[in-house]
Amino acid sequence: MASYIAIANIDLPCEGKRFNDELNALLLRQNNKKIPILNVKQVIIHPGEVNILKRNHNDARWIATHSDSPNVFIWNVDRHKYVPQSKESIPANSPDLILQGHKDSAPYALDWNKVAEMVASGGKDTKVLLWELDDYQTSLGANYLNNRRELMSIHKEPSNLKVYPKEELRGHSKTVEDLSFCPSDKFKLCSVGDDRKVIVWDTRISTKIASEIETTHNLSLIHISEPTRLLSISYAVFCLKKKKK
Repeated sequence: MASYIAIANIDLPCEGKRFNDELNALLLRQNNKKIPILNVKQVIIHPGEVNILKRNHNDARWIATHSDSPNVFIWNVDRHKYVPQSKESIPANSPDLILQGHKDSAPYALDWNKVAEMVASGGKDTKVLLWELDDYQTSLGANYLNNRRELMSIHKEPSNLKVYPKEELRGHSKTVEDLSFCPSDKFKLCSVGDDRKVIVWDTRISTKIASEIETTHNLSLIHISEPTRLLSISYAVFCLKKKKK
């Protein structure tokens, strides 16, 4: 069976509604036959299994995906026509950019910077790689990420545009399981690995490692929150422990 990305519209309550127990019960009584409607508007056939997907925080048309390969695939959903889910024999869509650099599979660790056109990835080769997509604006035009005319010209090329990392961060000794960019500082990110390390990276300093914590737990997920104090830059880092088998 083909692997694919499904892009859908879903009916949800209006933003700002408070769903306490009483209101929820009222809605259930009045709309007991109404369920959220999921309307699939686009299907992109993916080259290999989709392990994780992250969207561009500044432009929702752009998404990044990881499969079981070493590469990261970048997609502009506006450039891929609707494909019915029933057509499983058709060939996979071609990503708009292929981010290369990992020497082994990189199935899960992936994030898109919230304040810059930058993507980070971690993999079994123990590396954290950073690609800065702005670097390619000079060859494709000042508005590369937003200019559909130039993007269409790329699409006609026989091969995809391959991008190589700007930064290669070394500090883990085993697989990098997950990573997360700082919400308001494009130079900082955190990562966790099978070596039970939590590393805070700052690409502005020479060592790149701003802080390193060794834990007694096998961690699989990490997330940096928005600033926790209004008058100071203070962040909370959340980690999820692997479930014991």
